[in-house]
Amino acid sequence: YFPQQRNLFIHAHSFYLETLAEMGILGLTAFFVIFLGFLKRLTKKVNSVSDDTTRSLLLAIGSLLIIMLVFGVSSTIITVGLSANGIFWFFFGIALGLIKREEGYG
Repeated sequence: YFPQQRNLFIHAHSFYLETLAEMGILGLTAFFVIFLGFLKRLTKKVNSVSDDTTRSLLLAIGSLLIIMLVFGVSSTIITVGLSANGIFWFFFGIALGLIKREEGYG
């Protein structure tokens, strides 16, 4: 991005179209496989966790990630802008860490 030209946008207005343009069908497929696997593990873990605090935290973070992925249909929040990008991947990492902790790996 060129900071001197603020009206120049060189990205698609959909995260999925941008991913498709930059990484191709294989990259977009890999992205979907990663997040579908994550959502499957999250659902399984939420249903089996006995601690209410952990379950609530997993539901909150999972909901946030799903909302951001749905929002990605009309925006590129995951790749454009440091604050949104960092927050998305930070919460993705936190959720995976909680899932692994509840599975007994961490």
